[in-house]
Amino acid sequence: MIPHIIAAAAVGIAIAGVTGYVYGRSDGVSIEQARQLAAKASREEALSQVADVVSKMQVVNKTITQRVERETIEKPVYRDCVNTPDGMQLINEALTGRPGSAGGGELPRTDRATGP
Repeated sequence: MIPHIIAAAAVGIAIAGVTGYVYGRSDGVSIEQARQLAAKASREEALSQVADVVSKMQVVNKTITQRVERETIEKPVYRDCVNTPDGMQLINEALTGRPGSAGGGELPRTDRATGP
């Protein structure tokens, strides 16, 4: 007798599960259809509002004439070499990498330099 009760309970649970699935499935379809209808209605409403605004627009072509202002900017171009002979010698030493006789390779002392 107990196996019959267990089998009946299992069949009852299976029927309840299938019924719940079918009901949930149809309910989900209904919800999705309602969402799609709402989206379609809002899209159509937006399109009608845009069409209304576009129909009220007026296109105006205007020709604008204005005097052109030009500014000339001159940048200095240094074509002549204005270095002193000692400066040129130092530049040549730096380019060739060989020390020359200008200054002897030592920096001059300043008034603030103190020491032995």
